[in-house]
Amino acid sequence: MNALLEATAPEPADLTPADAFAAWALYGRPGDVCAYHHGLLVVDRDPVVSKLSAPARHALTAVADLAVAFAAAGRVLLVQERLGSGVFRYFAVIAARQKHAAKPMSRPIVLIPQICSRAMPVAAEDLP
Repeated sequence: MNALLEATAPEPADLTPADAFAAWALYGRPGDVCAYHHGLLVVDRDPVVSKLSAPARHALTAVADLAVAFAAAGRVLLVQERLGSGVFRYFAVIAARQKHAAKPMSRPIVLIPQICSRAMPVAAEDLP
């Protein structure tokens, strides 16, 4: 006899930044905003010149790659705000839903089921 399994939402500490970003991009509402990086993305992703640790750099690269993939599929718009010389804040904004289907993603995204909402990136009104 098979018993039903109860799935529980993972704690925010259990989510990778890429999982949280993907869930936000897939399930967010048009106009929702996520600030996914603060710095200079091209430098912070580079293994030679970045001052980030290897795990932090890999996590940033995963989120940035997802942001580009979602943008290519028409699901988000990518925006950056210049804060100073060589310092930017990078945003993804969920695009308005089109009557026709968005382009399919070039690669599948694996998500943790039932991601809890408090693990999602901040809303626009919560940004500094």
